[in-house]
Amino acid sequence: MHALLLADSIFAVRERSLLSRLEVGLMDEGVRVTLAAPTDVSSRPGHDMLGSHVPYRAGSLSFTRRMRASRLARDLSPGDKTGAPVDLVHVFGGAAWGIGVELSRMWDVPLVLELWRLGMVERARTIAGSMREPPVLIAPDPAIERAALRDARGAVVRLVPWGAQPRPESHEILNESRAPAVVLIGFGRDEAASTRAFEGIAQVMETHKDVLLFLDADAATRLNIWKRAARLGIRNRVSLIGRLEDRRDLVLRADVIVHPDARGEQRSLLLDAMASSMVVVASEDRAVGVLIDGQTARLAPQGANAGAWAEALAAVLDDRDSARALGVSARAYARSKHRVSAHVSGVVDVYEWATGRQSLAFKGAGA
Repeated sequence: MHALLLADSIFAVRERSLLSRLEVGLMDEGVRVTLAAPTDVSSRPGHDMLGSHVPYRAGSLSFTRRMRASRLARDLSPGDKTGAPVDLVHVFGGAAWGIGVELSRMWDVPLVLELWRLGMVERARTIAGSMREPPVLIAPDPAIERAALRDARGAVVRLVPWGAQPRPESHEILNESRAPAVVLIGFGRDEAASTRAFEGIAQVMETHKDVLLFLDADAATRLNIWKRAARLGIRNRVSLIGRLEDRRDLVLRADVIVHPDARGEQRSLLLDAMASSMVVVASEDRAVGVLIDGQTARLAPQGANAGAWAEALAAVLDDRDSARALGVSARAYARSKHRVSAHVSGVVDVYEWATGRQSLAFKGAGA
């Protein structure tokens, strides 16, 4: 079996680790994998994948979609070869759905759409109604599964939770011998929530003089964080990191991860943080089932003000034994409920159901 994993720019950057793990796991299960990502992402250093990798030209104009899909199809099947070069198309990221639909129709192969955000369900219903063979919808979270079963009529919906990858070595958080490191994640698309979270962290940094803060450079620019930090007198303890969510080697060395977005989005980074015994301080989000107050995270109310964020973070820093216990609890949850092997197995089951074929279909598979 040969699967095309088609990602848009946002997903390819934010979830490169997830795609890499899935690629390796699928190949171990006998699935041949080709990853297609936009040209702007493919050309970035450090974005190489293990298997076959094909760049494609992204765009927002609907009238060029078929042309861009045809170009990608030619790149995937060079020469005069006839027939479909893949057995199915699995699309990650809403900006790539249109090209995925075109390729599925062009090759007459099944289409699988990853619903990694609750807001994708309505569009999935529209796509399902426009296709002769409705797509298979993969929901990583039960809340998204329920919404898809209710609203995306005609499509097959499968619940396949994402897997977590813990750090290979032990990681004791909030060690007294070093400064506490806090990471504020997100691209700052919810500017109000991100700003309030930053201001709450800044309040804590006024009383906890050793706390260090790391955040994404693009988000910091969008939120004007650098000037805010200078005005608050904490600029020397704030570090900006390009493509932060792709730098898991750095993020997972920190102690606390702060997640202010409540947009119904799944983030494998949160799972990896939990699996690494980090403390997650996040906004309550009913569409993200992994955020369980007191078991996997410390939650702030949706729409929390700066004071609420400060209170939540200060509680973690001031009671380190309880914080470590929360990290241990989160790690146990991630290891029992979100194994990478279970994620891969679930995706293979979807592929075999969609194609009616077993995955061990190329020479050397399973060896």
